[in-house]
Amino acid sequence: MDVPNGNIVRCENNPKVGGYFIFVDRREGDDIEHIGQYLELDKPNLIKFTWATVDDLPDIDMVTVEIQPSKNGAIATLTHEIDPNWAQYIPQTENAWNEMLKAMEEVLN
Repeated sequence: MDVPNGNIVRCENNPKVGGYFIFVDRREGDDIEHIGQYLELDKPNLIKFTWATVDDLPDIDMVTVEIQPSKNGAIATLTHEIDPNWAQYIPQTENAWNEMLKAMEEVLN
């Protein structure tokens, strides 16, 4: 799977409350391992999970995706609470989520 500035080279997913995900993003020869744990899953309305890169532990972020029906499908609201130590990465993080949501929209339409 291609991602901006990298490729996903490994992915594990156990999508249940208490389950986890791991994916490794290879960027310019470096592997960045992203991890998280599912905290809440309320299909089809809510997904809440932790988010971190292994290199940055113990700092972890919280991500919440709320999905509301609309007359043309659904509206997703994504909130990413960034650890204050990584506040300088807010613009890149926002851009990355926007790109991922656009890609999902293209697949679903």
